[in-house]
Amino acid sequence: MSISAKNRYYIKQILPFGVIWLILAWLLMWTEYAVETDQTEIAESAIPLNSGIVLFSSISVFLVGCFVGVIEVFIVNRLFLNQSLPKKIIKKLLLYIVVLTILVCILYMIAASLISKEPIYSKSVWEQYVGFFFSITHVSTWIQLLFSLFVSLFYFEISENLGQHVLLNFFTAKYHKPLVEERIFMFVDMKDSTTLAEQLDTSNTSNCYAIITEVFQMPLSKTEVRFINMLGMKLW
Repeated sequence: MSISAKNRYYIKQILPFGVIWLILAWLLMWTEYAVETDQTEIAESAIPLNSGIVLFSSISVFLVGCFVGVIEVFIVNRLFLNQSLPKKIIKKLLLYIVVLTILVCILYMIAASLISKEPIYSKSVWEQYVGFFFSITHVSTWIQLLFSLFVSLFYFEISENLGQHVLLNFFTAKYHKPLVEERIFMFVDMKDSTTLAEQLDTSNTSNCYAIITEVFQMPLSKTEVRFINMLGMKLW
């Protein structure tokens, strides 16, 4: 069973969230492990690392990252189409803080339950979460979450505005190894676009561009077609 071009397009948008979150989580866990080995006392709210917790954390963080990607692609991004990049990032961070507060509570209590071998609804597990909530470990967790959110959202916005492969090509140095490939270019021009632009102010013209791009994006996502450039009201 082959994956359609539209679904591949969505996967390419969502998967980087999970990968970015997972890599940053591994870096943080390694840092915490290195610090803990040099300390005789570990905070009571901190969950000691072992192979089971590392596996659980890795799967959880990857799934949470993908979950954020799904919300971003299908819901949140459409709420902030006509806003500047700084406003988008700040408003999205505030929105995700509410969602992730609930997820952190659930995942921490599951991990604490695995360590203590007690039911998740037990008093000791709840007391451990309360201690975690007011601890430095909680602050450290939120620093990781906010940083992961910022990096993944920044990557998404760059991909959406400059093309999905721009940052990937940069990190993989693809532009340093040019490949011969066959491409078909489609030029689309809007009738009377110059007249329309003269009649609208800057803000309305920008909104018009965003609407046209959104209209083209959905049918084109069903194929391997992608935007390369936009000049005035012309799409390449």
